[in-house]
Order: sequence, then C-alpha cells, then structure tokens
Amino acid sequence: MGKHIINQYANYSVLYDTSRPFVFQFNPQQLNTIKMLYKIQVESENDSGIYYDITKVLVQDIELGNNRFLIDPSQICNDYVVTTLTPVNKGVMHKPNNIRSYRFIFTGAQFNNDGTLNYSENHEEWQQGYRFYGIDAATQHEQTFFKAQHQWLENNWTYGGNNQADIKLHPSSNIPFETFKCEDEHAYLDYGFYSTGTHRFKFKFFLLNGSTQLFEMDYMINPRDLYSVPIGIPELYAMVDDNGSNPATYGLSLTNNQVASMELSIFRVAGNGNEINLTPSISRRFNYKNCECNNRGITVYWKNRKGGVDSFKFLGDFEEKLNTSYSTFQRALGFRRMEHEDTNHYAFTKENNTFSQMSLGRGKINIEGNMKFTVYSRHLPKEILTWLSEIYTSPRVWVQSDKFTGIFYSGEARVDNARNWQSRQAIIVTTGEVITNPKKRDVGQIKLEFVRSNDLVTQRQ
Repeated sequence: MGKHIINQYANYSVLYDTSRPFVFQFNPQQLNTIKMLYKIQVESENDSGIYYDITKVLVQDIELGNNRFLIDPSQICNDYVVTTLTPVNKGVMHKPNNIRSYRFIFTGAQFNNDGTLNYSENHEEWQQGYRFYGIDAATQHEQTFFKAQHQWLENNWTYGGNNQADIKLHPSSNIPFETFKCEDEHAYLDYGFYSTGTHRFKFKFFLLNGSTQLFEMDYMINPRDLYSVPIGIPELYAMVDDNGSNPATYGLSLTNNQVASMELSIFRVAGNGNEINLTPSISRRFNYKNCECNNRGITVYWKNRKGGVDSFKFLGDFEEKLNTSYSTFQRALGFRRMEHEDTNHYAFTKENNTFSQMSLGRGKINIEGNMKFTVYSRHLPKEILTWLSEIYTSPRVWVQSDKFTGIFYSGEARVDNARNWQSRQAIIVTTGEVITNPKKRDVGQIKLEFVRSNDLVTQRQ
C-alpha cells in the first residue's frame, strides 16, 4: 500500500505568513509514486493537540522532471487565521485564532500493472506531517529578498535554530516615536511567544511624587501563540483590581491618575521559581499624559502588517455627519370625492382621502444611511506618519471613544461606571490618500475619514 513512501522537506515548527504563498516539498521514496493524496488539518483553538480536517482529500500530481510534490497551503490556512481585538479592561490575554497550528496527513499512490492506482484508503494509516504555524501578516515584496519563505517574519519572530527567540513584538513599529499615551487611552501590545510555561509579567510604576511601585503577575503561556499585554491606564487599573490588589496603591485611577510612566518586563519562570531572561530581553517604558483638554480624542485600532493589532489616539479636530441616499415612488392616489361625500356615513374619514395633505403621496424606499466621521491627528514626525499609513491599507479597523454623539454611540449595555467602558466599533476607512513625508517639513498631520462597517438600520415603511 501507499503508507510511508514520502519524505517531507520543509522548515517545520516555524511561523509562515499566510498572506503570501509558501510551498512544502514532498519527495517520493518509490519511483512509481505519481500522485500524493493529502488533507490539511488545523489544531483546535485551545492548543489541545487535537486536529480537525479543514479539507477533503486533495490530490497533487508529481512535478514532471523533478520527481517531487510541491504544495502551497497558504490560501486554505489563511481562512482559519482571524485577527481579533482584545476586549477593553483586561489583563494579559491569549488571542486564539490569531496564530493557528496546522499539519498535513498524506500518502502516495502508485500505478499497478493493470493501470489502477494503489494507495491506502484508511486515513488512519496515512503519514502525519510535522506541525507548522500560520499568521496573517503582510510581508512586503522587498522584505523577501535573499530570504527563504520561513525567514520572512524573522524580524518579529525568529525562526528555529541556535538563535531561536523566546518572544517577539507584533506591532508593526517598535513605537520609538510615541512620546506618550493618554491617561484614558485603552492600549495593548501584542507579543508572540515561542517559549512555553509560566511567565512573569512585571509592571513597574513611576508615580508623579517620585516613588515607584512594582506589580507582578504570573501567566501560563502556550508556545507559538499570540498574547496581548495591557499598557493603557484603564487596562492596568482593571488588571490590578481583578488580581485582588488596590489600584490606588500603584497610583492608578480612572479620574485622578498618579502614574507618570510604566516599565514592562517579562521573564520565564523556572521550576524552582527563578526568573530566566527571555531572548531578546523585554523591557519597555511608556509615559502617560492627561489629555483632558481635548474632548474629541478617538483611539483607532488596526490590523497591522505583522499579524498583530496596533493602536493610536487621534487628538485633533473631530467631525461627524449623517449621509443618506434613497429612491422615491408614487403611491396610488385613488379618486377625488365630492365634498358631500366626506362624511362619516362612509367607511373612511377625511384623513383617509388620498388627496388629503396628511396622505403620503410619494414615498421613500431603498433608504441607506451611515455616519461619516473625520478626525485629525496632532502634528507628527514623518516616522509616525509612515507607521500610521498602515491604517489606510488595513482590512480591519476599529475606533473607540466616548465622544461620539447621536446614533453612532449607544450607552445601552456598554457603560461600566467603575471602569468607563467606551463604545468600540468596526469601521471602513474612506480616505484614499495620506502624505507620509511632507514637502519641506519634518512634521505633518493626518486626516482620517471613515464610516461604520454596518449601515444604519432603517424602518421598512
């Protein structure tokens, strides 16, 4: 039968960018193997080691002249990667589906002397390929030069070998240009972990009075998974509170924040409790500022080109308006009654007269309505403008603010007074142009126009 007749050649246990083709090579061990039968499987969301079929049996012909099978699973794998937005007011969180684990099961088929194919129909007997991982990033063409397909993401997650990294940052930028976060800004950083087991997250708070406070928490990490780590004051407040500590001890407050900056460090915890430095070591510092003078701040989140989610708060002017479109139709007018007929002796009244000013006459149909928003950034250096330009090409963008009015914002079931949960909705960016390198200037301003992903729901008639 066709069992165990194919060798696999690929870089397994590494992260592939599913937005671009990546090819696996399978070499037959028998000369008369002409077809490869296979299925692609995905691991369950909770990394349980249980795999499920995501394809039926697929057949790949052997490459003529090369005596090998080449398979590109990128498009199929991409369907099972979903970039998600971390809920507000949470601590360290696993982001399932942002990185998925896959494998092949396969067998070979050979020609019999009578012209029929010989292969095992029992899928339990098929070979199981090694695990590989996929993330929906956006590796640019220039980033692939002189690199193998498993090296495209090495800048944000080093591939296997002696230089294996434990952790990598998944924002598109290391954010060296951001000087501060607003105190009411909801913000996270996405990290991908190669190392597994218990990890210790240390948050060192530098208070306005010059003192420091250290908050620590341990979290169990699965290998090759994406996690979001809180860096916004509301999220840090909620994390400390949820762990049974008093946020005020660390200077955290939703109304009178005393934290000037915070330094984040991450360590792996050994069995004896000792802390082991990650490679590369993680130590990042964030500054905070009271932005209350601006009452129109809007935080924008977007799926970035490294497979994570970035965010930025726009503090410039803000405008919202309602756009509508519709068609009209002529209702049936009926007939004109005489004055003496407009009495209650008939089964209708004067108001039902189709020529009455209270009748509809023409009606509206096909009504489409959506809120359109325009927001401006403060003046920013061109490095930040280049980073923020990803918003315009991102397929998934969200906004969050408590400053929206009218139909866009609904306080129903959205407000938690203790934590000031704000409205957050998916949007479509309609701006088609952004200047990333202003002429004769070192700074520039971004104008962002967007509409909601969901149109307004209108009455039927």
